[in-house]
Amino acid sequence: MICYLSPILLVISSMNFQQVFSTECVEVNHPIIRTFSSLVDFEGNKIPFDPRNSSIGNYVAFNFIEIESLPRNAFLTFDSEHIIKLDLSGKNTKEIKDGAFSSLTCLKYLSINNNSLSKLTWKTFKDVGNLVELNISTNKLKELPGMIFRDTPRLRYLDLSNNMLRKLSPFTFTNLTNLQKLNLSKNDFTFIETEVFDPLISLQVLDLSNNKFIELDYQNWKLRNLETLDLAGNYLRSFDTSLSSTFGNLKILNLSSNYLEYLNVHALKKNYYKLTTLDLNHNNWHCDDLAKIVHYLVDFRLQLPARNSSKINELGIDCNNYMPVTLGDVLETSIVTSSITPVKNASYSVKNVEIEFQIDDLANKNNEILLEITGVRKLLILSLMFFVLCVILYAMVQVGWCDGLKQKFGSREGYIEASAQENYSMLRS
Repeated sequence: MICYLSPILLVISSMNFQQVFSTECVEVNHPIIRTFSSLVDFEGNKIPFDPRNSSIGNYVAFNFIEIESLPRNAFLTFDSEHIIKLDLSGKNTKEIKDGAFSSLTCLKYLSINNNSLSKLTWKTFKDVGNLVELNISTNKLKELPGMIFRDTPRLRYLDLSNNMLRKLSPFTFTNLTNLQKLNLSKNDFTFIETEVFDPLISLQVLDLSNNKFIELDYQNWKLRNLETLDLAGNYLRSFDTSLSSTFGNLKILNLSSNYLEYLNVHALKKNYYKLTTLDLNHNNWHCDDLAKIVHYLVDFRLQLPARNSSKINELGIDCNNYMPVTLGDVLETSIVTSSITPVKNASYSVKNVEIEFQIDDLANKNNEILLEITGVRKLLILSLMFFVLCVILYAMVQVGWCDGLKQKFGSREGYIEASAQENYSMLRS
């Protein structure tokens, strides 16, 4: 009987295999959002998500207020493989179990922003290989595991803004060769390793605004297709425009709300020849310096956004007149400001940031010292116990207690030997 059924079972299994791996993902021009009240409500769904079989739609959202944890196979239900978009924003979610999105074969748009996520694993997005847009902004992430996006090679937009990220692994963006927009704004970055952006060969927009950069080592960034770079709201004192091979295709550069004291405008015109917009607002420009910068860039057909309506400005870009400086020939030398009067909120100046970094370093050193003290303390306790043991043994020797034990066990040994000799004599007789 089994022999007759085997071919049939084989055909059925092969049909299921083909059905799973040949799912056709259909996205309509005017999608309809289907809203569910809970995961239980979603799991009980009997209406297809495939728009070819239903007019209800394959965009999914939930109207419940909170779900702290997304379990494995959380979205496994009838026809769920045809879901195109999933919105889980603002649910106070703290944890996503590996395999939570396992059934969402066609998922292209995933929003898990405005939650309380503090940790993700490299398996979190393992089952959503068709993902195109991913929003993880406004969470509590402090780090990302290496190769977390290795199974989402089609990703084009990634938003990691408004978290607490301080460092990225060189393997964080592995396989993201199609990524075009990356938002890392409003984090705690002070440094980014050169190799981090290497896989992003298609990146066009990079947002690093509102971090804690005092300087950037971007000399070896391989972002040949980058068109927009946003560095606003950091603590940069200079931006090196002499690096001709780094941002050759850059069109929009935002350097506003920094502490710029140096700008090589001659190199800017030479190496950033595709630049159309340069935002220099809210820096520490001296008005004389800024006037020369603006004058030199007029024939560059460059837009300089104006955001200051006060009397002290140059074409709407704020400046100050505290300390006039004498400049050399602007065509041969760089523009250098001599005033260091902060424009942005003085309560959080560069000095404050440097002090914060020093405090962090002191805290780390303090932890190291505490660990060393703990080790020394354990060693002292062991040494004290060994000393006490030696004192006890010495005292026992002095009072003759060890001699008493020797005599006791020695007499016992003599008794045994005598008994053995007596027994031996009896046997011989």
